[in-house]
Amino acid sequence: MRLKADVRLTGDVLETAHLGRRLAALAARLAQPAFTLAVIAIVIGTWAARRHGWDPESLWKDDLVWGAITRAPSLTSLLAVPAHTSPGFLTILWVSRALFQDPEWSLQLLPFICGIAAIPVVALMVRRLTHSDGLGILAAALTALNPMLAHYTVFVKEYTLGFLATACVLWAAASRFEDSEPHTKQFFRTSLAAGVLVFFSITSVFASMPVINLVALRSLRQKRESARSVIISAAIYDLLVLAAFHTMRNRTNEVVAADFQYGFARTYSLSAFWQFVATRGRHLLEASLPSSGEATIWLPAAASWALPIVGLGLVGLFIAPAKRWFGLAVVGFYAGFLLASALHVYPMGMGRPDIFAFPVAITLFVLGIELMTAWLPRPELARLAVGIVVAIFALIRPIHAAYWAVDDVRLVNRLSAEATDSDGVIISADGTYLVAHYGAWPVRISATRDVSNATHAEIDRDRTLYVMDERKPERSVERLVDTVFPNRIWYVAFRTKAFNRIAAVLLRRGYDLQMIEEATKGTLYLATRRLDMTDASQRGDERIR
Repeated sequence: MRLKADVRLTGDVLETAHLGRRLAALAARLAQPAFTLAVIAIVIGTWAARRHGWDPESLWKDDLVWGAITRAPSLTSLLAVPAHTSPGFLTILWVSRALFQDPEWSLQLLPFICGIAAIPVVALMVRRLTHSDGLGILAAALTALNPMLAHYTVFVKEYTLGFLATACVLWAAASRFEDSEPHTKQFFRTSLAAGVLVFFSITSVFASMPVINLVALRSLRQKRESARSVIISAAIYDLLVLAAFHTMRNRTNEVVAADFQYGFARTYSLSAFWQFVATRGRHLLEASLPSSGEATIWLPAAASWALPIVGLGLVGLFIAPAKRWFGLAVVGFYAGFLLASALHVYPMGMGRPDIFAFPVAITLFVLGIELMTAWLPRPELARLAVGIVVAIFALIRPIHAAYWAVDDVRLVNRLSAEATDSDGVIISADGTYLVAHYGAWPVRISATRDVSNATHAEIDRDRTLYVMDERKPERSVERLVDTVFPNRIWYVAFRTKAFNRIAAVLLRRGYDLQMIEEATKGTLYLATRRLDMTDASQRGDERIR
């Protein structure tokens, strides 16, 4: 009886092993089609979830800044303004608006395309690095599920461009480090592209600098002719980076540095430095991965459970000999990022400025899953299963991206339609960008160090006052009245706290104030001069209708 039981048990084991081999063979045949279909499905699902954020009625405050800059009369004048972003990003926005004319979605086009294109690029990069279709699917799903990337897909920001640029550099790194001998022509094209990319996404340098120079260092073990060509290509890249930093060295100021002061590493003591790394570095990694629970856009819910897996991924890079150079590039990436923070060049762990670094943490997380499944009998089958499960979750519960509901364009439309050349116009500080972006007048953009975006927008119109100092606006308003004394004065009170002060001056100087148009973040008023103004300063019954 025992012999029969042993035979039966042995048969069951063999049958199970045979079934496992059949499943593994089936998974191997279906892995590549599954990768293609899954990534396409995730891209389509992500597009469907975020397309509603396209073409809002009005742009938000920060987006209006870039919108106003794109109304510069020429590309030369556009690039002359030291706004704190890459000149290539502004150039693409300027060209897009010139081609399509639309003041909203034409500016959203670049961030939207980059946010969607990042999904297949990260998937292809991870598949090239791991040679696993299942892990590629997992990487695509994790990218689609990142809340901060989703949010800035529909806003006029360079963050999704930075994310995509880093993913492209990592994809090139996975290809170049995999080659046993460097292909000099391919590496030259890679170096040239990486150098030019810095002018469009300055943060891409954190990834491309270690990658390009490590490939050059690695080439020293190869033939002399090949090593010389690779080193020359790397030198060209380094010169392009130096040129980029030379042209962009003034694209920051004290105001923006103060806004992100908590993102700069504390170097006055070792304990303060390590505390910064533990808090801001951890926030950087946590924000890179899908969050759980309620969270804001600026502070995603912690994903601390994933940090050990990210650590395993870094260990896995150095365990596998074929991935060690890629591992050195990852270490160089974070080391360069931390150094930039210590030198007060770029903040770390501040949320949206970190988005460019998210592909690195996503890659490490996926590599951690690769290491965890390496001990299973059918590792690739397990990886494919994990990738498909997360992909299904991304399709069932996609991250939506809705643009904030604002309708402030109505203020400018009414002003443009009814204001005459003889009327005076008062515009609040933030209202300058609103009127410059949507107004019917030509726009002048000048540099200033008083605001974080380093720009000041003006419309080419006489009798217009820009209230830049809203703490004491009375004198400038009185000067407008004394100099021009128009019968009518329009007041664009957009995102301002100076309304009461300005209204008091107008009432005191003999004007009646009437609300003409109200929007989400502002109101358009019309001040009309009274016919009898002899005792205007003594009246006590002035009121705002």
